[in-house]
Amino acid sequence: KDAEAAWRWLLESPLVTSSRIFLYGRSLGGAVTIQLARRLCEAAEGPLPAGILVGNTFVSIEAMLGAVYPLLNMGFVKKYLLRLRWRSIDHIAHVTLPIAFMVGLKDELVPASHTSMLKAAAAATPRTEVLVVDHGTHNDTWVKAGPRYIAWLRSFMSSCTPGAVLASSTGPCDSSRAACARRRGGTSSATDQ
Repeated sequence: KDAEAAWRWLLESPLVTSSRIFLYGRSLGGAVTIQLARRLCEAAEGPLPAGILVGNTFVSIEAMLGAVYPLLNMGFVKKYLLRLRWRSIDHIAHVTLPIAFMVGLKDELVPASHTSMLKAAAAATPRTEVLVVDHGTHNDTWVKAGPRYIAWLRSFMSSCTPGAVLASSTGPCDSSRAACARRRGGTSSATDQ
């Protein structure tokens, strides 16, 4: 419900255009993102985001736990321990938005194979992209990717929002900083930190 509330709040903002919004989630947040994307895609009406970005996310909690804790692979144990399933593998098949996946091959919690399975299950999407980071772990994949991550994000986002001008990745976006400062009743310059 929190993700849906955030989506509605963004849509009500006069400063935001829905066609330039991207849903983003990492790990469990990826499952939330995929589930929200499915709901939005299946809604009879209403605006859609430009695309979704997920990083180091799993096909389901059950599968992730089984990979991290093999002793829990006994069905009756999971049945009693897991209340929430977060079966992204089921939801992603209904997402009709472009999807970008980021995966760290050294992720110690979510096996990289989960990204491959999610990509394969995303049959309804017009496009998928995957950024593979060889030495990325669960919590630092984007850092290990470095500038390649920013370039990949910009490329994906630009391709989903034709004609849009994205903020520079080399420094703060002056117009956004100025808008924030105006809302707070002050001024801002590019040198403010």
